[in-house]
Amino acid sequence: MKTPLRRLALGTQSILLAWGITLGLAQSPPTAAEKLADLRERAAKGDNFALVDLGMAYVRGDGVPQDPAEAVKWFHKAADQGYALGESNLGAMYAKGEGLPKDPVEAVRWYRKAADQGWAAAESNLGTMYENGEGVPKDPAQAMKWYRKAADSSSLSS
Repeated sequence: MKTPLRRLALGTQSILLAWGITLGLAQSPPTAAEKLADLRERAAKGDNFALVDLGMAYVRGDGVPQDPAEAVKWFHKAADQGYALGESNLGAMYAKGEGLPKDPVEAVRWYRKAADQGWAAAESNLGTMYENGEGVPKDPAQAMKWYRKAADSSSLSS
């Protein structure tokens, strides 16, 4: 139930919003170039989300030329700061050999760093490495351990 004071507050808010729009105070959505510039600015300041997002932009060619080596650079910056998603993505690049030479041992190292933080995608990928014997000896028990961790993980990112 709306009280008279609540109705007044909502009415005032609506008037101010309409007035702001009438005066041209409402902003149009940023352009793709503005979004990319903002992303680069935040990445330059070491923002982990921006570092990984910029890396993903280079993986996909989203607003920038597709460049796996450039993606690796940005993932590495996030990984070096201990950011699990950066570590996991860097592991994936090593596992696939995208943007750098394929190196399953390095892939396992980065997956493990992210998995130790509870990152489900890294836990699952680590399980796959054990299942296939890539970068580690083939070990079905270890594979199952990591798959279970991934299923139980709270990040649910796999």
